[in-house]
Amino acid sequence: MGSPILKVKNLVKQFCRITVFPPSCSRTTVINDLSFEVNEGEIVALLGGNGAGKSTTFDMLAGLSSPTDGKIEFRKSPSFLDAVLSADGEDPKEAAERDGDADETPGDEKWIPIMKMPLYRRAQHGIIYLPQKSSVFNALTVRQNLIGVMEVIEPKNLRLGMKLFEVESGTHEEFCDRMLRKFKLTEDTKEEPVSDKKKRKLEDTKAGSISGGERRKLEIARSFIRNPRLILMDEPYAALDEPAIGLCNDFFQEVKKAGVSILIVDHHLQDVLQIADWVIYLTKGQEGCIQGPPWAIVRHPKAMAELFSKDLKDFHEKFPIPDEVLNGSGYAVCEENRDWRGLWNEIRQRPRKTVQSFEASVSELKTGAQNHVSGVRERVPGIRGRVPGGQKEVPGGQKEVPGGRISGDVRFEE
Repeated sequence: MGSPILKVKNLVKQFCRITVFPPSCSRTTVINDLSFEVNEGEIVALLGGNGAGKSTTFDMLAGLSSPTDGKIEFRKSPSFLDAVLSADGEDPKEAAERDGDADETPGDEKWIPIMKMPLYRRAQHGIIYLPQKSSVFNALTVRQNLIGVMEVIEPKNLRLGMKLFEVESGTHEEFCDRMLRKFKLTEDTKEEPVSDKKKRKLEDTKAGSISGGERRKLEIARSFIRNPRLILMDEPYAALDEPAIGLCNDFFQEVKKAGVSILIVDHHLQDVLQIADWVIYLTKGQEGCIQGPPWAIVRHPKAMAELFSKDLKDFHEKFPIPDEVLNGSGYAVCEENRDWRGLWNEIRQRPRKTVQSFEASVSELKTGAQNHVSGVRERVPGIRGRVPGGQKEVPGGQKEVPGGRISGDVRFEE
């Protein structure tokens, strides 16, 4: 895991609500004093309950919305790209001069503010945005969707993207074939009429005619073509089945090793946490955020109550506490901006009350609610025959009484 590539400092987002009669303007704070970092070669999950501000935060990072206050800074010169060039026998300084970037010294860290930077400028710096809504070109084939993007990408970024996926020939066709195979977009689809024995290949099918899951894989493949440094993924698992999610997760782990950073927002909690190195958890109405590794977040009281209460046991089993944490041997193994010890101490202070008896507390709440409803039934006239004017239960069904009704299998003698 490398040094920070994205820094969010004291981010604030407020929305103004204007009323005409009487004229007034009231401000609602959605994000308040949010700070976190994303490291190079790291997968970070952005989670939170309903109304916590996940979408608002993601929009500000992607450039779709501007923050009210605070800073978002991006590191301009990636060290891992210099390493790629050096490993290939090419001097980074000579490559910068050839590509028209002689004014920039490779390897020097330069932080640039991107709060008001438009989406296309962020893409030029290597920040790629994958929206939740479909973004394929429906009138083009699957192959043309990839080739078309390669045609408009700067040569230096396309060349580095090819190095990332070991495209030796440097041709668009080989790069396209490599991405299609990685996401299994080369299988044949439905057959043509019997008179035509050929099969229509998926890669030659119009993107508007393929399934939703195949379109999503195409969008993910396309987002990695342009030499990404940081990819912001909004619901990447939408419309994907379990095998496709596993395929994408393997791919994400592969590009992470090459130094690509990924920030994910998705409702498939287990799938996201399985590949996440760090979790940013937002809580509605509170300042800042809760940060930590997945095994610690699933045990935090607020996260358990808001997000993991339904399948608490499953999350604890799938994300166990590491042995080195339990025996204390790994207590000092924390990077400078990835120190989870404070969060772990907070969890340890009340483990039996919040972790072991959490489900029992939920059961008590449910029982109390049921008793309250039963008490209301006894006090309100006309409910199930407990008071005059309701329904009277008799053998074989329910007998009509004044003010009630007949229902069920009713038997009575004349």
